[in-house]
Amino acid sequence: MIPGNVKSLLAVAARLMRPGHRFLLLVTLSSLSSAGLRAAATAEGRAYDAARNMFYGGDYERAEKEFGEFIKIHPDSEKVPEAVVLQAQCSYQQQKLDETLALLRGRLVGAGKLADEYRYWIAESLFQKADYAGAATSFAQVLSDFPNSARRLAASLGEAYARFKAGELQQTVDLLSQPKSAFQQAAQNRMDDDLAVRGHLLLGEAYFGLKQFQRGQEVLIRLADRNLRPDLNWQRLYLLARLQSAGEQFDAALQTTTNLLGQLTAFTNLAALSLQADISALQAEIFEQKGQMESAIQAYEKNLNPTVPMGRRRQALQQTVRLTLAQNKIGEAGKRLESFVTQNPGDPLLDLLRLTLGELRLREYYELAEEPRSNATNLLQQAKTQFEQVIANANTQLVAKAQLDRGWCLWELGRSDADTNRISESMLAFQAAADGLPRSEGQAVARFKRADCQFHLLAYAGALTNYWVVANNYADLPKIQSDLVGLALYQIVRASIQLGDSTNADQAVQRILADYPPGELNDRSLLLYGQALSRVSDPARAREFFADFVKRFPQSQMLPEVELAVARTYEEEGNWAEAATLYDQWTAKRGEHVARPSVEFDRAWANSLAGNETNAYTLFTNFVAQFPAHPFAPQAQYWVADYFYRLGGTNYVKAEENYQKVYQNTNWPPSELSFQARMMAGRAAFARQGYNAAANYFTSLINELAKLNPRPALLAEAYYALADTYVRNPEAGPGSTNILDNYTEAIVALSRIPREFPDKALVPLAWGQMGAYYAQLAALSHDPKDYERATNAFTNALYSDLADPTCRGMAEVGLARVLEKQAQAQETKPADRTSLLNEAFTHYW
Repeated sequence: MIPGNVKSLLAVAARLMRPGHRFLLLVTLSSLSSAGLRAAATAEGRAYDAARNMFYGGDYERAEKEFGEFIKIHPDSEKVPEAVVLQAQCSYQQQKLDETLALLRGRLVGAGKLADEYRYWIAESLFQKADYAGAATSFAQVLSDFPNSARRLAASLGEAYARFKAGELQQTVDLLSQPKSAFQQAAQNRMDDDLAVRGHLLLGEAYFGLKQFQRGQEVLIRLADRNLRPDLNWQRLYLLARLQSAGEQFDAALQTTTNLLGQLTAFTNLAALSLQADISALQAEIFEQKGQMESAIQAYEKNLNPTVPMGRRRQALQQTVRLTLAQNKIGEAGKRLESFVTQNPGDPLLDLLRLTLGELRLREYYELAEEPRSNATNLLQQAKTQFEQVIANANTQLVAKAQLDRGWCLWELGRSDADTNRISESMLAFQAAADGLPRSEGQAVARFKRADCQFHLLAYAGALTNYWVVANNYADLPKIQSDLVGLALYQIVRASIQLGDSTNADQAVQRILADYPPGELNDRSLLLYGQALSRVSDPARAREFFADFVKRFPQSQMLPEVELAVARTYEEEGNWAEAATLYDQWTAKRGEHVARPSVEFDRAWANSLAGNETNAYTLFTNFVAQFPAHPFAPQAQYWVADYFYRLGGTNYVKAEENYQKVYQNTNWPPSELSFQARMMAGRAAFARQGYNAAANYFTSLINELAKLNPRPALLAEAYYALADTYVRNPEAGPGSTNILDNYTEAIVALSRIPREFPDKALVPLAWGQMGAYYAQLAALSHDPKDYERATNAFTNALYSDLADPTCRGMAEVGLARVLEKQAQAQETKPADRTSLLNEAFTHYW
């Protein structure tokens, strides 16, 4: 990805370019023969000239049709290759890139002397499709196949730019800076050419991305001696200022921005206004980096002028408010916005400004402590006024958000004054917000607050309905699930109690306390509240509530569940040590309780997460012995096996034995865990160098998993592990001590992965490993076909869509090594040896 600073530079560069032209493009065909450009008296010539004139006149749609007709009517004309490439450019200019590629590729055989043009525009089209890897390869092909092409400079820059866009910054630097690179050689005699200059600007950008700021500065400083166009010199200075700022040369950066201001006289008034806004934003960033927040704010405020482009104005407003708030000056941020709103009553951003100002006032209110907040209703009134002015503009898209904020103001005002009329107004505002907002967190909050208003107004039935809407319709939104669903369910219980509706109360209890057995309604309601508090990230307050519950209901049958709920509040906080202690106390006191088996498992698990592995080992071992039929027993046994595996060394034997217990216990039905245990038994055997045993485990697992439909992904891992086992130990092969046979068997196992699991991430790794094994076989057997098989395997890994960069890099190197070995073979002819070494070099490169 392009760093943010470079993105902004590229955006500046885009505004400086002529419309419709990208800096790598040369829309004229300088390499076309002069004979093809002369007017011809024949019908053929007139048809060609007419199409060509439309092309150079910018009428690409008509020109494309005319060139197509020309090619169709005059298929044997010597102008057909030129017509094809011009027709392709017409498609390109209309962004019909797939058609451009199809045309150029389909006609490439007949391109003749224009083959470099065809290749060049193929590369350009791939670049525009954002296929940067393909574009880089295609530009490189132009350079390698056509060393004398007039496109050499443009193609070398195109390859570098494609690498840059692909995030390959170091390769970009190498392509542009190495003395023997195609770019440097092509630019040597064209030092003031725009393409050469843009290449050096791109080099500066690449250094920026690599954080080599001083090198980037050196490139740009050398460019100062060139005869640069005003727009290119402006880009140079802009990037130089960025580099200086990133290198913490802040004073130098500010001086460069001053020089930038002096360059604005070379541009039109409209362009100058846009560029000046860029300078102000850059100066603000530099001041912020220097820690001079007020100077940064003042620089941003220059971009609040109505003549500044909308994007920069919006940025300036956001950054001004952000920097002010960063200094904890909420009131001052509000004053800045209020001043701007007053001075710019006709500003297109006025509704956004009013909404932001109102939200600042509302935030200022909520930042106050409880006591002073009750005397700060003026802030609520100020905020409400701004929201109502936004709402008055019925055409704005911000009305629904303003209604939500206005609802909060009315809610707080109504609660502070005990004014039911304001609560009613608040309810209507929240309803309007819910109706106007899309399905979102904001809409969920609006519906929740409407229910709160109804509950406050004793309209329990309506409140119950709206709380259920929040609980049922927004639980998939993470923040709503964590912050509101639990509270909504608690409110449902409260509203249900007021209505005498035990059905809804029971449903809410089951939703939140699914792990607890039902009890008397009032007890369940209180327990629900405590659990809801815990689940909305307030476990400490939940514990206080549970303590109150015990005092109020000392004889409740739900006391064991309450005690467990207290333990789980510590789990919510990640305080596993305290949770473990409480589970210890609970099991000592309530050994006969029906929940004891599950609690014993939770107790062991809490000890494990608290770092008390020795205690956890004892507890899990006892759990398996005491509750062998419990659903958690296999998981407990698996933990014991993992415990020995983590200890390593001589404990791999015990790990293996305990993994066996997971899948050998006939009382535990086969499951994903039992298959995983068999896999881990194999890994434990492998770790203790019991390769024969490991191979048997993996083979047995493969046989079991192969019976399933669909086949689980673990099967692919088993194939891979089995192959590794064969190769690791010469005696691990099936009845053979021949290392060649073991490599062969390993390849057979690996080959099943791409065949049976073509969409799994393990596929390219399997291909790469097969390539390595074939290469080993070739070195041992001296069979040339094994080198070919290795080459094919590495190629499959290299071009797999599932391969990550590391896998592709390993495949590149493996492929290069095989090619190098082939070149070194005695029977290889000198010409073939050179070709193989060149190809190997390409892959290493």
